[in-house]
Amino acid sequence: MPLLCKNISCQKTLQLAIVSTLCLLVSSCGNGNKVAQCNRLGEVTNQVKTLSQSIGQGSKEEQFSQLTKVADSLDRYADQISTLSFEDKQIQGYQLRFAKLYRDTSQASRSLVDAYKKQDRAAGTQAVESYKQAVAQEAPLIDEVNQYCMKS
Repeated sequence: MPLLCKNISCQKTLQLAIVSTLCLLVSSCGNGNKVAQCNRLGEVTNQVKTLSQSIGQGSKEEQFSQLTKVADSLDRYADQISTLSFEDKQIQGYQLRFAKLYRDTSQASRSLVDAYKKQDRAAGTQAVESYKQAVAQEAPLIDEVNQYCMKS
């Protein structure tokens, strides 16, 4: 393999350039990069967003059946997001908050389905309130994450 540089000064400059390029590549692709970590968090949260848009078609029974499936999926997404590893402390906080949001929403959804099956109006009212409280956290949390992730 031919040498690009024949003298020592040129070889050292080339080595420095290679090392610098590798350092940039490693830092921009590794776990330590805020943008990469934000993107990994966003991959899960975007899946949840499309999931929640699937409810609303069909009879009441079908809708409640869909709600049970969504609750199951939310539990899986809470587990999935909890297993991700982040170095950024702020993103770790968002991770915990999303996992809690998904679990709270899942639990409220299950309570709503149970109340419907039992025809328990009081439990249904309580479940709807719990559901509203859980879901109300989503938009502000997403806004907060987006603001943080867009900062350099």
